[in-house]
Amino acid sequence: MRMPPARAGRFILFVLMTLAATAAGAQGRAQFEALIAAHEHGLTPADYDVAALAELAANPATTGRFTDRLHDAFLRYAADVARGRLSPGIDPDWHIRPPPADDIPAIDDIAHLPPPHADYRRLHDALRRYEAIRAQGGWTTLPPGPTLTVGMRVPDVAIARNRLRLTDDYDATLLQADSHMFDAGLDAAVRAFQARHALRVSGRIDDATRAALNVPVEARIEQLAIAMERWRWLPRELGARFVWVNAAEATLRVIDAGQTVLSMRAIVGHSTRPTPSLQGEIRHIVFNPTWSVPMTIATEDLLPKLRRDPDFLARNNFRLFSGWGETAREITAADVDWAAVDPDRLPYRFVQQPGPTNSLGRIKIAFDNPYDIYIHDTPSKRLFGLRTRTFSSGCVRLEQAAEFAAQLLAQDPNGAGLNMQRNLDQPDTRGITLARPVPIYIVYITSWVTADGQVHFRRDLYGRDAPVATALRSARDRPPS
Repeated sequence: MRMPPARAGRFILFVLMTLAATAAGAQGRAQFEALIAAHEHGLTPADYDVAALAELAANPATTGRFTDRLHDAFLRYAADVARGRLSPGIDPDWHIRPPPADDIPAIDDIAHLPPPHADYRRLHDALRRYEAIRAQGGWTTLPPGPTLTVGMRVPDVAIARNRLRLTDDYDATLLQADSHMFDAGLDAAVRAFQARHALRVSGRIDDATRAALNVPVEARIEQLAIAMERWRWLPRELGARFVWVNAAEATLRVIDAGQTVLSMRAIVGHSTRPTPSLQGEIRHIVFNPTWSVPMTIATEDLLPKLRRDPDFLARNNFRLFSGWGETAREITAADVDWAAVDPDRLPYRFVQQPGPTNSLGRIKIAFDNPYDIYIHDTPSKRLFGLRTRTFSSGCVRLEQAAEFAAQLLAQDPNGAGLNMQRNLDQPDTRGITLARPVPIYIVYITSWVTADGQVHFRRDLYGRDAPVATALRSARDRPPS
């Protein structure tokens, strides 16, 4: 069915009005309406035969065929909106178990098929807003030019103001006497936009801000759709209290009864050693940990340093062992000809002792996962002041590790009466096992909406959104049935 949008809309409305009187009844109409609105979930109505179904529903002679085909189409839609249009395997770094089929509501419970999370509902609302912007023609591209700032009077200011008004960064109630004047209201709008996109908050429209403003609305809609798809891959029950790490945002949050009770900046993996998406349960907290250097870091990072500087180990409080077994003997760096060591057959184990220079800092938080990923403190506090914080080899470093550990222990029986500072002040390594393990989810989601409706976007630093976008786009671009 190919017709002008206005005529197509009237035809669909006619179909909806007549459906209740057919054998499909009210339930059939509700299912068909859900298929029509599939785009509001980042899905493609064409995948569910909407055009063909409308033709069948409009003809009384094909009502039976309509009912059968609607049933099949809605089964596909229900599975897609509940568990994901794509397999999570499209992202090889996503290792979170999808919701099992028996966790999905019955297909006649249409309103509860999508993920039940507030974050998903906010993304859904944001996608509708951005689709409305697209329907109105999108936004005008800001042409190349000099940095714009308060006090300047140029025509591009009017373009920027209108652009920011569309995404609610500019307060539409403000009146400006001169549309070409960069005033205080526009300065505030630019700062709001920059904060939502993790840009340097300066109030100036520089090259980076101009580029972000000029990202087409279609690209932002796709980014929101990818975020919704990733939420469909998550468990429908995350737990009453859990830890949430978004590698795309480089933040950690503790969520309790739906509220964020602790939030802090984090450092995540570099793009060459990205932090994977996974889930687990935090079970163990270690004070003054040692650090056994993983083989990848030992061969790629530590060995080149030792070839240049054999005293590196002693200066940074490392012990060196001749192997990985319990019977491995301790040796000194001077005993080894580092230039002759084959990195593909490195026989040595490096263990950094507790102390202020230990790479894990003073606290390590361990949880079960097969990728040797954990959360820890760091002596490199200055890195938390950067907007892009991808400096680790995959583990998650915390700006306030002690506060995080205290939050975990505050509600755990094994934390009662524990003097954490006393444990930190001791020179030796000490550990505590939680009596009530805390679920943790490490995700990679480049768009989200805060409780106050602010839509945030981040760059796809790991390139993990690209294959998801391609797969969703291939379905969207398929010719209608």
